[in-house]
Amino acid sequence: CLILQPGRTPITQPSGLDPISVNVQNLQTQDEEKFAQAIKELTDAVSQSEELSQEQKVEAIEQIEELSNQATLAEEERSSRGVLKALITALGGTLSAAGGVAEVSSTWGPVIRSYFEL
Repeated sequence: CLILQPGRTPITQPSGLDPISVNVQNLQTQDEEKFAQAIKELTDAVSQSEELSQEQKVEAIEQIEELSNQATLAEEERSSRGVLKALITALGGTLSAAGGVAEVSSTWGPVIRSYFEL
């Protein structure tokens, strides 16, 4: 599957990869290594957490996926600053309940906020 985005190099989406992994690869090809690493670290922490319920994990992964989707869009195509801020705040609230994940969130949350200039 070929992913086309205005102003960006087309990327072939390998079959079998989840959307977050595809977005991380896309961001890495756009020299957005630090943001891509933040998304990957948060995803891994949530997936491996024993402190989050399954429902919290699903919610957090959906929020991370949407943030990674937004990051792959051109700035003018992204959701509004208010929507992005609410999404990041909601993710932070979910992750703050879990010790190990909260630590990862406090490390990488500022990178995500900075990326979106929030």
